[in-house]
Amino acid sequence: MHYFGIRDLPIESIGDESLGLIPYIQSLSDFVLACETPMTIAIQGDWGSGKTSAMNMIREKISSEVVPIWFNTWQFSQFEMQKELSISLLSYFVDELDDKEATFKKKIGGLLKGLGKMTAAVIAEQTVGETMAGKIADAQSEPVDSAKALKNLKSELHKAVEQKLKLANKARIVVFIDDLDRLQPEKAVEMLEVMKLFLDLPFCVFVLAVDYGVVIRGVRKKYGDEKGRSFFDKIIQLPFNMPVAQYNIENYFSDLLKKTKIQFSDKDVRLYRDLAAYSIGINPRGLKRLFNLLLLLNITAKNQNLLESSEEVKVSERQKVIFGVLCLQSGFEEAYRFLSRSNISEELLRSMADRDKLKNSLEFESLRKDIKDDEKIEKLAEFIEVFIEALQTEYDGEDKISNKEIKNLLEILRFSSITSLDESRASNGLNYNERKENREALKHFSEELNKKYKQKLKLLKEQFYVYQPRDESYASLYLHIQSNGLFSINFSFDQNGFAIYESDSGSKVNSSAGIQFFNSAFSGLGFDKIDYENEIAFSEKFEESHPFNKKLERFKSKTAETLEKVFERLS
Repeated sequence: MHYFGIRDLPIESIGDESLGLIPYIQSLSDFVLACETPMTIAIQGDWGSGKTSAMNMIREKISSEVVPIWFNTWQFSQFEMQKELSISLLSYFVDELDDKEATFKKKIGGLLKGLGKMTAAVIAEQTVGETMAGKIADAQSEPVDSAKALKNLKSELHKAVEQKLKLANKARIVVFIDDLDRLQPEKAVEMLEVMKLFLDLPFCVFVLAVDYGVVIRGVRKKYGDEKGRSFFDKIIQLPFNMPVAQYNIENYFSDLLKKTKIQFSDKDVRLYRDLAAYSIGINPRGLKRLFNLLLLLNITAKNQNLLESSEEVKVSERQKVIFGVLCLQSGFEEAYRFLSRSNISEELLRSMADRDKLKNSLEFESLRKDIKDDEKIEKLAEFIEVFIEALQTEYDGEDKISNKEIKNLLEILRFSSITSLDESRASNGLNYNERKENREALKHFSEELNKKYKQKLKLLKEQFYVYQPRDESYASLYLHIQSNGLFSINFSFDQNGFAIYESDSGSKVNSSAGIQFFNSAFSGLGFDKIDYENEIAFSEKFEESHPFNKKLERFKSKTAETLEKVFERLS
């Protein structure tokens, strides 16, 4: 069986690297091998920016010349295991230095056991640069012995490091500590304190994957605002920021597009890159998630026969629109909801790409209320510019957004709700925002009609009512009419079109009376006539690109024209 999908796993080997990191990895590896010791290096970056991948590649580069030790804090970040994290790191370090001499390991193990009793009071509260005596005095009745135990532990660890290097015939130990940013911020700080206090040893280099923001939050929580940067500087001798701005993103996108078997050209790669960059950014983990969503929607589109090429739209062109919609969903959920319930037209999209209109036009007032962030609104305008480019097809061959291109977008929006965070669209495929809009429009229209025809309705002893089926988008106005029998006249509306018809809704309605009335009253109204077994309907479809207000006005106009005929026939 052929499996697909992009796993969110770090790069294990330099041969799998596609972001252009190799020159940086080589430089860091050279530094680790030649720097003075002890040394602590921080590989800094946001969540998902590639820190673990960088450490994996450094380890691969230097493993033949050093003793590598890897400590993953993720396994200790769950449940109550974080409480013993400091001792766990020290114990793990000792286990990795084990020279098979039981007496040596037992000696250090005993020191660790004693240390564990004062971990909470000493290590967790120890500030780098302060003497330990005062802290220990508060924690133990014998401060001198406690201080001596700590000193002895560090001395024994130093001996263990030297012996390990001698047996391995290597010059240094390199300890990689991963996933510090998955810990609670104050626990991440405690971890750094433990390293400084006990593992700041000759011949040792520590390489940490860390989010600077997490450390600063932890320091502020423990010690207040003033110590954030100074704490970090005392712990870290070499900060290295992941060079996100220098990533070879086009190469990375080409690799992702190949893995997901998307049809693309060199020009398409740039477009895919820009759609992501202007929405979710270029975080590698975020991009993998985005492409997995693309795979799912491609499968859905294929199963609905929406990925078949036509004369008007190619498969590759549909896939670009699908990706653009996903970027809109992920980066601007509020705008995705807005478009999903709007009557999309070229004018609407062009206005959304205009910063001034997007920030000031009454048309986008509800969108601005949802977003509540001027900077994000400006970013949305930039994204829509690129999104419009993604809508273009070769068939039309011009910058204008054609009705066929809008139709393609509408088809994709309809099934894209399965990846949306907006549950109102995903529960049963029904757009509840659109359903509500239809109902509210007819509710107001019924009030207008009841007021306009108040005297005539009074004679009929009837009025207009609004009805909407529970699981349907359309809404209906209906009026009971007595003419050679009782029947109902219905005016149904949704954003695809409308119909005016008589209906059989129980024993109180005589369908033949309605048919007879329709045939005599509605001649010349210009509707398409549809014959059903028990009803006659007159219907009209809307152009999908037409705005909601235009569709509603058309419906109101035809309803008013029909009602004039109805009341003329009844008088």
